[in-house]
Amino acid sequence: VKADVNRTYALATEPQPDLSAWKDNILIWETARPYFYMRTTAEGRIIAGGHDEDNPKPLNSESERRKRTDKLYDRIKEHFPLFTGRLEYDWTAVFGESRDNLPFIGEDPKWPGVYYCLGYGGNGTVYSMIAANLLLNLIRGEEHPISHIVRLDRPSLESV
Repeated sequence: VKADVNRTYALATEPQPDLSAWKDNILIWETARPYFYMRTTAEGRIIAGGHDEDNPKPLNSESERRKRTDKLYDRIKEHFPLFTGRLEYDWTAVFGESRDNLPFIGEDPKWPGVYYCLGYGGNGTVYSMIAANLLLNLIRGEEHPISHIVRLDRPSLESV
């Protein structure tokens, strides 16, 4: 097995009437386990997420999902007790992350002409941009300086 599949949670509040307590609307990311992050949107919502679980099965129960996203909402209130915007949207998903914390980007070694971008974990924004450039090079038949590091059959995974 080259990857772990986990379950994560996220929410969006309704627009907050006043975000002035949130200094410069910076991203807040707590790296404790389970991790937690929150940020604001242009319309004044708060997006929060984290509290991942080591469980590869999707959570289909609305009440079970809500128990977990209510905890995320409580974390927002711990940081900003005066915020009044209620939780408006919440969701859960499963995601994969590689055992060596690098994505899988490249051509399938057993199926020429098929390319993958997988195993980003929580780094999809960064890795998808890297993947776009890397895959363009590979499809054109050109080398890319990191293709050997993120290839699907990289040897470093055998020892992880």
